[in-house]
Amino acid sequence: MLSLIETGKRRPSLRSWERIRQTLGISESLPEEAWRQQPREISDELVATLGACLAAIRAATLAELAEAVGVSISDVRLALRRLAEQLEPAGMQVLDDGSHVQLAPEQRFRSAVAHLVQPEQLPRITQEQAEVLAIVIMDGMASRRRIEEVRGAAQLSIGPDGPTSLPRDSSETLALLLSRGLLCAKRDYHAMGRPLVYRPTPRLLQLLGAETVEEVRGRMGMPVEYRAQAEPIPETEARAE
Repeated sequence: MLSLIETGKRRPSLRSWERIRQTLGISESLPEEAWRQQPREISDELVATLGACLAAIRAATLAELAEAVGVSISDVRLALRRLAEQLEPAGMQVLDDGSHVQLAPEQRFRSAVAHLVQPEQLPRITQEQAEVLAIVIMDGMASRRRIEEVRGAAQLSIGPDGPTSLPRDSSETLALLLSRGLLCAKRDYHAMGRPLVYRPTPRLLQLLGAETVEEVRGRMGMPVEYRAQAEPIPETEARAE
């Protein structure tokens, strides 16, 4: 998470800031100016430019949009919110998973759209795939190491030192979810070992009938046993992808 914050790819919540400060041993509370930000002025021209970009390519990352229009990712997010408000009366929505952005029809017009296009259904998934998707959705993004730590041990191996727990191998499951377009992956060159970080895709959100990852989390709920494991784990060890 720290590497993504440093590179501007993710803006942490107040709760995330508190966790980071606790990890660093900082006990003082956050100064008011750190969380009370002055509202920034977002021009109509920026909103229109982003709308034109998405109309042309339908989907893009926040970083790509920021580079195209020459503003920060945070300003792109603010402008996309205004764009979503303007597109709603026209039956369009802006899907944002925190990394990728996509234009799509509003869910309430699904029946009309179905007459023109074959509605896409969420492909049948196995228990293992459902577990991996749930972990990535709950965390927002996760490395393979993080996913396998949450899933826990799957079997015992008898070695010279006795029984040893082996983690569940998620490599094939992740590869299949990537091929189906339900997850996307990007290598984090700022973290030790340069692990791949997996995220939900706008296609997954659309198939689930949601606009944001937070909406999917609200539908799923978070089991008590997952809450105990859901604290971010620093990527301090390299591991093969």
